[in-house]
Amino acid sequence: MTREMKMQVSPIRAAQYVRMSTERQEYSPTFQKATNEAFAVEHGMQIVRTYEDAAVSGVSLRKRDGLKALLADVLSGDSGFTCVLVYDVSRWGRFQNSDQAAYYEFMCVQAGVPVLYCADGFKNDGSPMSQLMKHIKRTMAGQYSHDLSEKVTRAQRGLLAQGFWTGGRAPLGLRRIFTRSDGTMLAAPSGSFVRKQQGVRTKLILGPDAEVEFVRRIFALYLRPKATTVSVARKLTADPGVNAEWGDWSARRVRYILDNQAYIGKLIGGRYSRPVGVKSGGALPRADWIVVDDGVPPIVTKDVFEAAQRKRQRNRTPVAFKAALADLRRVGTDHGYISQGLIRRFGRWSPGVYYRQVGPMPVIRDLLNLPVPAKFANHHLFKGDMNRHGRGKPRYSMDDLHQHLKRAFAEHGSLSREILDAYGTPSTYTIYRRYGSMAAAYLAAGYQPSGLQLQKMAEHHSSQILTVRARRASAVANAASAASGAIPRCDPISP
Repeated sequence: MTREMKMQVSPIRAAQYVRMSTERQEYSPTFQKATNEAFAVEHGMQIVRTYEDAAVSGVSLRKRDGLKALLADVLSGDSGFTCVLVYDVSRWGRFQNSDQAAYYEFMCVQAGVPVLYCADGFKNDGSPMSQLMKHIKRTMAGQYSHDLSEKVTRAQRGLLAQGFWTGGRAPLGLRRIFTRSDGTMLAAPSGSFVRKQQGVRTKLILGPDAEVEFVRRIFALYLRPKATTVSVARKLTADPGVNAEWGDWSARRVRYILDNQAYIGKLIGGRYSRPVGVKSGGALPRADWIVVDDGVPPIVTKDVFEAAQRKRQRNRTPVAFKAALADLRRVGTDHGYISQGLIRRFGRWSPGVYYRQVGPMPVIRDLLNLPVPAKFANHHLFKGDMNRHGRGKPRYSMDDLHQHLKRAFAEHGSLSREILDAYGTPSTYTIYRRYGSMAAAYLAAGYQPSGLQLQKMAEHHSSQILTVRARRASAVANAASAASGAIPRCDPISP
């Protein structure tokens, strides 16, 4: 039997990985698949499975469900294919550390599934030359993303300095308008297709009169005597017209309106920086911010805005631990239990204040010796028909999450955050939020957490209790110092 006949009888089973982060034609999924298919035919292979990440950046593994699934199948030992075809090294990833791309490829090679690059012009056979070529190309791929990120950042800061809007959704009371470089306006009900045209920029203009007046109303309500952000939020939520048009209001949402300098005409940007490949960035020094004084039509006068800021500054006096705990005890005594909903409705301050000064809800109940409400006894069932804000349907039903946990447990024989993170979505945060704790999620899937896992959970809970006790001791010491005329000591634990 000739070699050609053997290849026809038993071709090599191969998988292909395809990734595209932009709409560039040379990297389109169709083009990559065609190149991979031609390579497979030339080398006597048959592509039996495709893993794809569409519109996903290659600078990290986050959100790359296709690559995660590929690695999981390869490491399972029963993938059903013997090699992986990739268009080129950059499609495997543009990681800022080239060793990360090499590590993922090494995982496949160790499992007996080599990675072959179809369009890079070298044979990935493990020779010194191929190793050198891959290292150079990986470094160049990562540097490309780094340079592109810097160019985009410089361009956005430049546009912002000229008074153009580079953010997403416009603040309440304002609208986006699209303009050409010569200043002519573009009527665009949906800006998605307009912004891709050459020379099109975005500016902010005043929105509907009803929204503009509503923003002014929020400032007026807050400037009333004895008004707080909490009381303003409750008043707005209780108004049927406001609730129907703009939904529920929280103290945080009110604070965002009061602190947004766009309402006095200032366009501020460049406050944060996130290096490429990093999940979260950090705040930049105020001197590096970009401030355009007349970049937005003002909604309120500078006097009104500054009056609100002066009142906000007076109200920023830190809440003492004892005062926060006493107010929580009042709410708990009146209703027989404590919850965020009760705090939001009847507490003196917003829930965030109690969280910072006292701790999370389990710690609060522990300190007040209050029971868990009946409706929270089966937290995962209670949260099954609502999302974190109590409105609308969640992205994942409880049945979806339960099946996800059961599938991960069946495949790995155990559960952990690392195992669940490898599956991509739903995230462990979603699981934690919907079940109330990771322990509850594990038990719902039929998995008993290991002793080490239980120990870590207990240590985390104990650390929260110790933090609360330290804050309480510090508050008592400061109160005693104030009574004796001494200077209160600093509390390194309090924010």
